Amino acid sequence: MLYEANSEKELPPIVIEVFDKDENLVGKDDEDFISRAVINLSKFEHSTNDTIPRPEWHKLYFKTGGAASGEALLSFAVTNDDYVFKKTLPNLHMENEVKMKEFGVSMNILGLRGL
Repeated sequence: MLYEANSEKELPPIVIEVFDKDENLVGKDDEDFISRAVINLSKFEHSTNDTIPRPEWHKLYFKTGGAASGEALLSFAVTNDDYVFKKTLPNLHMENEVKMKEFGVSMNILGLRGL
């Protein structure tokens, strides 16, 4: 989506929506809404070029005024729509920019969705 603004202060917030899709289960392969983050760029660090700002945690909410239902680790670059990044997406390795750890997780989840 192209949005034209005279300054960064005029930009609308960025809305991140998280969905879950359960394939090949009982019922339709529906996408289920999980949560949403509304991010006002004036409150968070972002770049206007190829530098990658340190990602920040943004709270996700299922409904307006509700309790936080999770977090997303995000970083933003605000550029003109014709901006050409020096690092192309295939050459961008976030593991070199963000400290990552591997974990083993064992879960026992009981659910009968769609029955």
